[in-house]
Amino acid sequence: MGWRFINLSDLSIAKKYVFQNNEQTADAINNDILNIEVIKREFGGDFIMIPGDTLVGGSWDTDKFRNEFDSSLSYADTILQAGKKCFSGMLSSFRAGGYWKLVVAYGDGDAGDSPWLVDSNKSLLQPVYRYIFGKQFNFNNKQDEFLFDAPTLNTNSRPFGTIYNETSFAYQYENVLFVTVDIWYQEDPSEAINGDDTVKGAVEGEHLLWLESVLREAKKNSRDNQTCVCPSTFAYTMAYQASVHECNINGWRIQ
Repeated sequence: MGWRFINLSDLSIAKKYVFQNNEQTADAINNDILNIEVIKREFGGDFIMIPGDTLVGGSWDTDKFRNEFDSSLSYADTILQAGKKCFSGMLSSFRAGGYWKLVVAYGDGDAGDSPWLVDSNKSLLQPVYRYIFGKQFNFNNKQDEFLFDAPTLNTNSRPFGTIYNETSFAYQYENVLFVTVDIWYQEDPSEAINGDDTVKGAVEGEHLLWLESVLREAKKNSRDNQTCVCPSTFAYTMAYQASVHECNINGWRIQ
């Protein structure tokens, strides 16, 4: 018996959820819910997959945003509270539209968006951006339990001991292994490694070793299962496309 998931690439709808106290924003949120309801009604799907960029240009580390949001907060607390409102609000809309499970990759927009200049707030606060994204999308916050696992995989389903522990993971659903990879790499907020930026797209060190171990184990089971690797760079090659993936014991079909 087949099943399907819905891929929504480069969605970029979450920014509005930070400020929900005006009529224009309320209308935009209601429109999100209506659109999600249409997708559910027309295509169904067991869950939604988003390969990065739930928002563009969050810039929660700036003086301008902090003054609009709550000038009494530190920059780190501004990101934490804005991120909680933003991502939890987006999740609420998907649930209202009929989808309770979202598998989301961490994108550059979720990391504050470029540029990540040397010693800037955005560069210094990359761990905070990553933390609030992982906490909101990948945890059951009432029980503080990670939502995604691959119990049949003969290796760790997450890169424990790395900073990517809550944003990279392997998730087994039926006969498909989804591997979601946080590719946003920073060596030091005071060191430019990508032109003027302190952040670049890369999977290195222990994070890379984890990914290789997951793919190696997945290959051993490839006769019975499919594997889908989801780094946020997929968003660039599939931007603004919505696709329906139907899965069965023989593989999958994309509509």
